[in-house]
Amino acid sequence: MMSASEPGRRRILLVEPYPAVSRGLTAWLTRQAQLEVIGVAATRDECLQWLHRPHPDLIIMEPAIRDCDGLKLVWLFSKFHHQTPILVFSVLDEKEYAPRLFRSGACEFLPKSASPEKLLSTVKTVLSGQARSDPVASGNARTFSEAPRDLLSDRELELFRFLGKGYTTQHIAEVMHLSEYTVHAYRLRIKRKLRLGDLSHLMQQAVLWENHLS
Repeated sequence: MMSASEPGRRRILLVEPYPAVSRGLTAWLTRQAQLEVIGVAATRDECLQWLHRPHPDLIIMEPAIRDCDGLKLVWLFSKFHHQTPILVFSVLDEKEYAPRLFRSGACEFLPKSASPEKLLSTVKTVLSGQARSDPVASGNARTFSEAPRDLLSDRELELFRFLGKGYTTQHIAEVMHLSEYTVHAYRLRIKRKLRLGDLSHLMQQAVLWENHLS
């Protein structure tokens, strides 16, 4: 969906898969002075269409879109609209996903549990060019460790979390549709990337990490 832009307003593209949320956000943002939602993309195909349209001033994005790699989508928007800041407004876990989203091209992350006032202030901050971009850019921003979420691939992190939940090799193989041999290979690769001494150390770190996220 695309609408004509009004002069003097900052143009916002809303990437939001949930219709009720997109309607509410569109109505609320448009009521704010100097802001205008010029389009809503709710699916992967609609997002891809927006890659070739005129640059908005801001993209407010929910990466959790069905049948779509949200990180890759953020990366694509950052490449095709490289001058447009991306504010991730999402149900995703900030501790787990924010570092990856920043590396993919997002400049700010805000959970959907945030108040409307916080969203508005964040929108203004991003539009002014003062977003954190780096998760440690501002003194009051939360910092994120480099491991394991920043060292492992998405698939490796998924398996690592299953280890932390106490899943057996057979159970992990079933839920991830892998052979048990491949699960063992993943564990060795994760152990090497995290520089852990042995399997017991890997299991201990996985449990600690999973408890940290919960």
